[in-house]
Amino acid sequence: MPIPPTLLRTATVDVFRQSWPVNPDKLTRIVRHQYCSFQTMPRLVPIGCGWMLGALLTHSHLVRGMPHAYSLMALAGGTVAVSILSLGRRFPLWTSWMLGGCALIAAIGSAARAGLSDTNLFGLMRVQITVLRTQHTSHGPRAIARLEWMERIPDLERRTPGCRIMLYGKKLPLGATVRTIGSLTPWAEFRNPTPHPQWPRAASETIVAGGTIPKGAPVITVHHPSFFRQLEAVRDGIRDALRSALKPPAEGMAIAWLLGETDFISKPTQATIQGAGLTHVLAVSGLNITLFAGFIVTVLARLLLLIPFLASRYDTRRIAVFIGIPCALGYATLAGGTSSGYRAAIMSSLAWGAVALGRRPAPGNVMAATALVFGALSPEAFMGPAFLLSILATWALVSGATLRNAFWRSQLVISLRSMLATAPLVIWCFGGVPLIGLLANIALVPLASYVLMPLSFALTLVAFFWHQAALWMGIALGAGCSLFVYVCQIFERISLGRFMPPLSVPQGLVMALGCIALIAVRAWRRRLMIIVGAVLLLAGAEWHLRCTEKPRHQLRVTFLDVGQGDSALVDLPDGKLMLIDAGGGMFGSPDPGAQVLKPLLQARRRSSIDIAVISHPHPDHYEGLAALLDEFPIGEIWDNGQAQDEAADGVYSVLLRRAAQRGTRIVRPPVLCHGPRRYGSVEVRVLWPCPLYDPALDLNDNSLVLRITGGTQSFLMTGDIEQAAERGLIARYPQLFTDVLKVPHHGSRTSSSTALLRAVRPKLAVISAGKYNRFGHPHPEVLKRLSGFARRTIQVAKQGGVIVK
Repeated sequence: MPIPPTLLRTATVDVFRQSWPVNPDKLTRIVRHQYCSFQTMPRLVPIGCGWMLGALLTHSHLVRGMPHAYSLMALAGGTVAVSILSLGRRFPLWTSWMLGGCALIAAIGSAARAGLSDTNLFGLMRVQITVLRTQHTSHGPRAIARLEWMERIPDLERRTPGCRIMLYGKKLPLGATVRTIGSLTPWAEFRNPTPHPQWPRAASETIVAGGTIPKGAPVITVHHPSFFRQLEAVRDGIRDALRSALKPPAEGMAIAWLLGETDFISKPTQATIQGAGLTHVLAVSGLNITLFAGFIVTVLARLLLLIPFLASRYDTRRIAVFIGIPCALGYATLAGGTSSGYRAAIMSSLAWGAVALGRRPAPGNVMAATALVFGALSPEAFMGPAFLLSILATWALVSGATLRNAFWRSQLVISLRSMLATAPLVIWCFGGVPLIGLLANIALVPLASYVLMPLSFALTLVAFFWHQAALWMGIALGAGCSLFVYVCQIFERISLGRFMPPLSVPQGLVMALGCIALIAVRAWRRRLMIIVGAVLLLAGAEWHLRCTEKPRHQLRVTFLDVGQGDSALVDLPDGKLMLIDAGGGMFGSPDPGAQVLKPLLQARRRSSIDIAVISHPHPDHYEGLAALLDEFPIGEIWDNGQAQDEAADGVYSVLLRRAAQRGTRIVRPPVLCHGPRRYGSVEVRVLWPCPLYDPALDLNDNSLVLRITGGTQSFLMTGDIEQAAERGLIARYPQLFTDVLKVPHHGSRTSSSTALLRAVRPKLAVISAGKYNRFGHPHPEVLKRLSGFARRTIQVAKQGGVIVK
């Protein structure tokens, strides 16, 4: 095969930079080894797309009830095998798409198999776990582990859920299988109807419970492979070396780059870097892997060129990249074994493996092969946002033309393409794209990539042999990290694009298609047309969303899933919004005000709350309101007055004073009991406690009871009243016929008496209680009584939030 003159001249320049003489024949052989021995990889993109689409369908719950499809998993393995065997030949496009269809079916089966069993992880357990990841945090050691089996104490109910939990309190050996005792609490996952649904997550990748290991609890190691013992010792040595040679913020940043532990970075510093749009700089990602392994490959290739025997007979780059593969995988393991690190290592290894085998790795095929390999190894994490972000960012970089511009202009183009590719997913999952992050990436990523990270690697190596030199290097690294954080503070002050309203599903599709089109199209005129069209479509979708989520001439009630608590949103016909209770974080669970109410109100484009009703001052009914006070103006708060007079809960009284200072009107009986209030065609009447609360009753029995009537629908909101209040309510209103009943006190056995149900006779009963709550709500007796009166009963804990209109 003849060698083009241009290629020969380029190779001649490369070769004669070396210090050894080369004759023309030897030069020709070198060029053939270096440039002409590559074959093209097959078309793996359709196959990878099929696999990704199948996983997306499964995790989006569009496919239900798929059996444990071992045959489909075998089919997936066969698809990958056929792809690998055909690396050296080009096969027709229809064959690729056929295999992609097979991968689609296989992904649906294998991802469905990765589901999580419905297990009550609550209370004191005797567990056997396999430690997957350990971290040293500012609050002590933390471990993420896979639960092998557990025995509930004291009834010794054994189960084998196979899910992931997080444990605090004791240092657990990495990679070991241990037995211990843990006090577990399930992590709340709220499910509510919203225009902006959460990104689908695989159940077996999600941490479903957290807990602590008591101080006196034994930790028995069942099995601990020697590889993980040595790995943990190396990680401990690196961490100690960095902490002895560095001071904050350089200490935390270096540990984050090398070990993937960001907890040593102070919260203000993390917030500053995040505000500048540079969170990815601190993550163990493709940037770290490429810098570390790429540096080794480059140095090895140069060193091997100095050996005439190897350089004249073999392609030194192929030898270097072959050595770089275990370096990349080893560094990903050393850096904590995170999914992002392994993704980058697998992608680099596949590309380098193709080069080592004499094949030219097309970028699209490398990404598709990464999706196939990573999806086969870890199907439960396949559709996580981090994986998709890495795929999208890489696609944006490799799909563009070769950048022959100046360095800073190239950085600008690379940052812009990456931002466009990842913007839809970042906005959907994280609420905005800091536009100033584009300039921050141009200014600071080169500093971090080409100065601070390599200096951290070098300091770690030097620290093991010469501590004083490591201290000198630490001064330089500390100055560089301080400069990095200082410039981030400047960029953080500019909040353009950082906070955006949550997108609806149509808006997300429009933005995704628009960004893809902007990257794919080259002509500026067409790009301008795409931008104008996307803006018009987004504006139309926004107008439709605001009309839908602020319904006029209609009564709509949304019963929300807030865990062990109550909360409901009432859209009134005149456009006003009523909030009835706000839930609360019970026993350390997430705050539903921040996790449920605030995102939902933003997704529904609600900027204020006209009426907030707190049925009674128990934390599971009012605590969520605290997260809303600073964000949403509240016109009125309806309160039963008992907490103010009896000082039953100081926290609640402080909350009311904060609201009053912001101009909120606090309304109590007897004003509430004076008569019904009308909002358009809807009538809201406070039935209990009227005219005042009864001091002889507790807080539950003095809950505000509301009856909302509009058109053909009526709702009875009962708070936490129990049998004493139910008797008083029935005595005043013997016929409370209502379409929808909010079941009192979360379905407690002391509520929902037969007399109340006979007076109400609801068509629909809604029970708001937390999943696996320690109170046993709803009680089986209550469910049995409800079945005799209500046509249908909905448990929010099982079915999620529900809209009734």
